[in-house]
Amino acid sequence: MEINHFSSLREMSFFYQDQFSQLLAESFKNDRLMCSTIGDERWKQVALKYFRIQIHYSDTVIFVTEDQLPIGVSFLRSPESEMHIAQDMYFQLRTALLLGKHFRQLAKISFEIATQTPNKPHWYINQLAVHPQFQSRGIASKLLAEILRVKKKEDIVVDCEKSLCAFYEKFGFNEIHSFEDRELSLMISKSN
Repeated sequence: MEINHFSSLREMSFFYQDQFSQLLAESFKNDRLMCSTIGDERWKQVALKYFRIQIHYSDTVIFVTEDQLPIGVSFLRSPESEMHIAQDMYFQLRTALLLGKHFRQLAKISFEIATQTPNKPHWYINQLAVHPQFQSRGIASKLLAEILRVKKKEDIVVDCEKSLCAFYEKFGFNEIHSFEDRELSLMISKSN
């Protein structure tokens, strides 16, 4: 296993964009929030296209490969990326067209998360996933340890299912807000 980085999405070839989108779609195919919001069947139909759009909300990628194929990935959004409003609006429009009427509910959830996110510069973990065939091998831990190593002088925020809080707590994250009705938590790792 090897850990790799792209510090800009422009560095990432279409091959990797496709591989990462497939990995995310497979990893999140039974995502509780997405399935309950847009329905199991609809989510399975659009997940791959959804993640092809979503990766563009990030500007740093940390990933683990085995035999040169990605088996785990994390997408991070830098504090500076908040200034890309026009680009974000373009990808939000693409997401809205893909999800149709369900986009409004997901946008509401995103807004709720954004209102609870600290109002100071921080990195945001947009996605952290390990392909189902490679789970329970410590890959997510390696990804998170690498994120913390690389971004050790900066705050890092993540939203996750409540069931994952213990995993993040092992790495020094603390819950800053709980969305009880959605079984989501917002967590932060403060810089050293």
